[in-house]
This record gives sequence, C-alpha cells and structure tokens, in this order.
Amino acid sequence: MSPATIALVILAGCILLFLTDWIPSAATAVLGCALLVVTGVCTPAQAFSGFSSDITLMVAGMLVVGDALFDTGAANTVSKWIIKSGINSERKFLAVSIVISAALASFLSNIMVIAMFMAIINTMVKTSPNMHMKRLCMPIVMSSTFGGVWTLMGSTPQLAVQALVKGTYNIEYRVFDYLPVGLILTAAFLLYVELIWYPASIKKWPDEDKADREELDDFSARQEQLPAGIHPGKQYVMLVILLFICVLFVTEAVSIGVASVIGALLCIITRCTTEKSVIKNMDWVVLIRLSGCLGLATGISQSGCDKLIASGLVSVLGESFAPQTLMIAAVILSMLVSNFISSSTAVIIVLTPVLSLCSHFGFSPLPFGLAVCYACSLAMCTPIASAQIGISMVAGYSFADYFKANILLSILIGILIILTVPLFFPYFA
Repeated sequence: MSPATIALVILAGCILLFLTDWIPSAATAVLGCALLVVTGVCTPAQAFSGFSSDITLMVAGMLVVGDALFDTGAANTVSKWIIKSGINSERKFLAVSIVISAALASFLSNIMVIAMFMAIINTMVKTSPNMHMKRLCMPIVMSSTFGGVWTLMGSTPQLAVQALVKGTYNIEYRVFDYLPVGLILTAAFLLYVELIWYPASIKKWPDEDKADREELDDFSARQEQLPAGIHPGKQYVMLVILLFICVLFVTEAVSIGVASVIGALLCIITRCTTEKSVIKNMDWVVLIRLSGCLGLATGISQSGCDKLIASGLVSVLGESFAPQTLMIAAVILSMLVSNFISSSTAVIIVLTPVLSLCSHFGFSPLPFGLAVCYACSLAMCTPIASAQIGISMVAGYSFADYFKANILLSILIGILIILTVPLFFPYFA
C-alpha cells in the first residue's frame, strides 16, 4: 500500500478508538504517531513534532501560570472583581466572552486570544460555583476562530486563499472583504451557543458531575492549605507577569509558546508557584493527548493522505455543473477535509481544483475563495480540526464530544456560507 493509504487506515483506526474510548485517548494519539513511524509513513521527527510544537509549549506554560494564579490568591481577587461587575452567570459570561474574543481575534493571533481567555476561564471556574469548565471552554475557544475570519489578517487560511486567487487570476481580496459574512456567521454562532449549546451542556455536564466536583474539591483543599492572608505583593507580581505575557503576545517579540514558557518561568522564579506544585497539578494527560493529535495531523499531511481524501471526494462531482453545485461541493469538501488536517493545507487542496473549474466555466473566483476559507476555518467536528480547537481539550472533552456538539453547528454554518457569500460576491463578475 502507498503511504497515503496506510495513513488513511491509521487515521480511521484512531478515529474509531477516539470515538469508542476503548483505550485512553492520550494513548490512542501516541499510538497513531508510533504507527506512522513503524509503517514508514513519516519520520519520528514528523510524527512526534507535536511534543515540541509551539501549541504544546503554550498550553504547558499557561497551565503553570494558571496554577500560580491560584497559589498567590490572585485568581480569587480577579474572579471577585469579575463577579462584582455583574457577569456571574454562565450565559452572560459566554455572550460577553464570545463577542470580545471574536473581536480581538480579527486582528490578533487566534491562539494568543485563546491563551488570554483560558486563564480567565480557569479563574472563573475555580472561584465561582456558577461556572463549569466544560460548558464554557469549547464555545469560547471556538469564538476566536469565528473572529479570525472577519478580516484578511485574522488567520492563516485567508493568506493561502489570497495567494492562490492572486496567482491564478491576479485578483486580491481587500482587508474587510471577509467581514460581512464573518459577522453573520459569528452572530449565528452566538445564537447557537445561547439557545442550543448551553441548554444541552447543562444536561450533559450537570453541576453534580463527579469529575467536576472532584476538581472543585481539590481546588478548595488547596486554597485551605494556603497561608492565611497571603502578602498582596505576590498578587501584584502575578498580575505584572500576566501583563508582561500579554505584551509579548501582542508584540509577537517571541512566539506564543516561548512567551508562555517565559511567563511560567517567571512565576517559579518569583515564588508565585513552586516546582512541586507545578509537577503535582500539571495535566499531563491533556498535554500528551494534544501533542499526539498534533503529531498525528502532521504525519497524515506529510503522507499525502489528505490529497487522497480530497481527490476521491472531488472525483464524484462530475465534469459539468452549475456554480451553485460547485459552491455546495466546495463547502462540504472543505469542512470534511479540514476536520483532519490544518485549515491552510485544506484550503490549498480544495481551492486549487475549484479555481481550475471556475476558470473553465467562467465563474468568478471571489465567492469560492471566501467560501472555502470560511468552511476550512470553521470545521470543528474533531479536536484535530485545528490547533485552536485542539486547545479546548484541556477541559477534558472526549473526542466524541466535538462531533456531538458541533455537527449541527457545522451544518448551519455550511448552509449560511452557501447562501450568504454569493449575496456579497456574485458567481459571475
């Protein structure tokens, strides 16, 4: 068998194990990486690249920073301020966080925005009895991805689309060409979260959930063990460190991973937390699972498996069809492929043949470029759909949770893309 076929079989097996939880998900992710190496699909460096990725460093660093927030008591201080501001319900917190996160992500790095909000979510969940990690984490992380498609510089798929369209047609998108449909999709997402996601999440993850109660009990025990009346100086130091991390994120003086690690080291150096506390409270399972999934996605891409999937799906379309048919096929194909590989790679795979068909039939490339970008960026039915959605795994979601929570959303978003993009960019110029 070809490397692409072998990788496809490994991917199918891993997805089955993820869905059934027959073995722990972290072990499944690492097993997939190991099989890619053993079968010669890719090198060890490629298969296990996730363990040294910037995303993994960022998650590890922010987990340490979060631990320091609790050890210094700064978490309590911040959460009390937020609660006093009136945002003391999950629904309000979700609405406000989604809007702010999306707005920031339209100009800043999506991962940077996620990193900022992860610290806030951790603080709110562990200091307010009205907050639940699993009800908050996934939609807030996803909101940054929706904001990322508001502008040309919001995320990397737009740059891939720009390069392909300009190279083929010498046409460029303007900075805010993505904004009208991007706002519509984000508004639909917000309504979906408030009217469908949140009510469903209450039933799926009730307050008395055993794992959640153990987490809260453990946090309470840790707080009780802290010295009575921590010196406020440590809290000020912690807030300065947080501000410094944010500056590094915004200025991009260093990568997001390095910025997080620097922040984590400063927390230890300044005694805001200890090495013993870090080792004890670090969520190693989440880090291993996330690293394995990132490596698995890299290996699959290197093998050519993504191209095999894409070519097989494109071949069923036939040789002649209306622009509406091509639009529907492009959106569906983009969402399917992008659930298993990086969105930028999916853009290249899907948009290249689509643009060729546009040239052949005389369709304008602009609506198809936008549609493919939206569809690739907003595919969220698996935690390996993107690094951004994968970060939400720190909340302890299972692989199946992403499909169950987001399949209806994906259908809604796909339909909106198909209906709204041509309103702003017609099929025929």
